[in-house]
Amino acid sequence: MGSKNTSPFPSKKQPSPTPRPKPTKTSGGGGGGGSATPSKQDCWDFKLVSITEGAARAKTEMSIDGIPQGARVMIHADIGVLGYAPAVESTRIIAAQQKTGGTLNGHVTSTNSGGDVSVHLCLS
Repeated sequence: MGSKNTSPFPSKKQPSPTPRPKPTKTSGGGGGGGSATPSKQDCWDFKLVSITEGAARAKTEMSIDGIPQGARVMIHADIGVLGYAPAVESTRIIAAQQKTGGTLNGHVTSTNSGGDVSVHLCLS
């Protein structure tokens, strides 16, 4: 007589689930002229408007926070207020922030002697 497999475990090997790669944090398009592009991580790149005297002291890679104020998003760094997100971007950023209740953090991406400051701001 032949012997039967009496093992309590199934003889067929189950395929193991393969993890999907997580999306990487990417920025949108360039920081030119007030056009902001959100990424998969709710990030925006834009040039500040209504810049303050503090913007002249901004340095590339300086940490920033976005603070909604009415219909605008104020951009603040350790050295003080740098300026504001443009109106269209402020509307999008505030709408996204209200949905999640998250915080707005990022960094300065570029500065120039003319006082222009571009930033990368993310909702986390």
